[in-house]
Amino acid sequence: MSSDLQFADFAQIHEGDEVVLTRTIRREDIARFAELTGDNNPLHLDDAFGARTQFGGAVAHGMLTASLISTVIGTMLPGPGALWMSQTLDFLKPVRAGDTVSVRTRVVGKHERQRTLELSTTILNQFGIKVTEGKSKVMLLEEKQAGSRHIASLSVALVTGSSRGIGAAAAKALALQGLQVAVNYANSEEEAKVVVREIGEAGGCAEAFRADMSDTQQIQSLIDGVTSAFGPIDVLVNNAWPRQVLLPFIETDWSEFERQWNGGVRSAFLCSQAVLPSMIERRLGRIINIGSIYADGTPPANQSTYVVGKASLAALTKSMAVELGPKGVTVNLVAPGMTDTKFLGDMPQKARMVAEMQNPLRRLAQPEDIADVIAFLAGPGGSYITGETIRVCGGSTML
Repeated sequence: MSSDLQFADFAQIHEGDEVVLTRTIRREDIARFAELTGDNNPLHLDDAFGARTQFGGAVAHGMLTASLISTVIGTMLPGPGALWMSQTLDFLKPVRAGDTVSVRTRVVGKHERQRTLELSTTILNQFGIKVTEGKSKVMLLEEKQAGSRHIASLSVALVTGSSRGIGAAAAKALALQGLQVAVNYANSEEEAKVVVREIGEAGGCAEAFRADMSDTQQIQSLIDGVTSAFGPIDVLVNNAWPRQVLLPFIETDWSEFERQWNGGVRSAFLCSQAVLPSMIERRLGRIINIGSIYADGTPPANQSTYVVGKASLAALTKSMAVELGPKGVTVNLVAPGMTDTKFLGDMPQKARMVAEMQNPLRRLAQPEDIADVIAFLAGPGGSYITGETIRVCGGSTML
């Protein structure tokens, strides 16, 4: 068989699709079936014997006629790659040598996740009389994919909110792996340019792109700009997130929840949807969302909007992973613990020391600690990981 043969396209099969196969049952077919199966019942091979029955002559094996259902399944509906899983049959009338039968098969059910079809088949003879009917369950197999495990296959990365902190460290780490990196910023243009310059000085390739991740139009313009400059995006790191406002829950306005959602969860949602068509077309893509260990266990006080947003992003990650895995795209979440960035600049020294002593590794995370895990997920080691939350917190949360 040629390796060029194509598997039937499950997406192109719909409920209501129908095919008809017409065949004439010959004496030699009956004889060959008897030889193949060992069923030498004279009812099928000897007219004189058959004449002594209610049929008045020899009749074809019922399974010979039913075997035409296999022909339909394997060559017509669904076609190449079909696996016949189960069958019910009712044999209603005899079929004799010389009869012409029409096998009419119709799709009556389709199950996307299992890639299975329910088929209803009716077999009529040349007089339009129903001789056999039944229902089949069929799975349409997918061609085995080799799977992309080499970072050389991934060439373009977009890191949102990457002018400083974890995002900047992630952009540099991905550039070290040979990816062209789009450094996104909203307001910190000079800081973004510094990141781009440092990547260039290290031998990498990067360019800065301005976009407010709470603005739908700017997000689409960002994706278009990166694609125009570098080509299709292979790795998306959804790192951008609005600055936290620490407030007791009772003093928090709903608009603050919306601000966290729009700038964090919604931006990750929109960016992912924008890059997915090309990822799915190439069956190649990595989406890495940046969450927080605060979504696990007991959350800190006065940060309800941030915690709820990050918990939602974790749930979104799992939902995306389930749907996108079969399409060649992995989706994971990296959940940092307390990380030494400029956002901790106002943290009292005593509180910082307490946090360090409570951590099993006795230190806060550095942005590079988080970036190394992001780079791992974007590299060969991350090719078989999806739907996971990887906590980078020095053991402060253990699940």
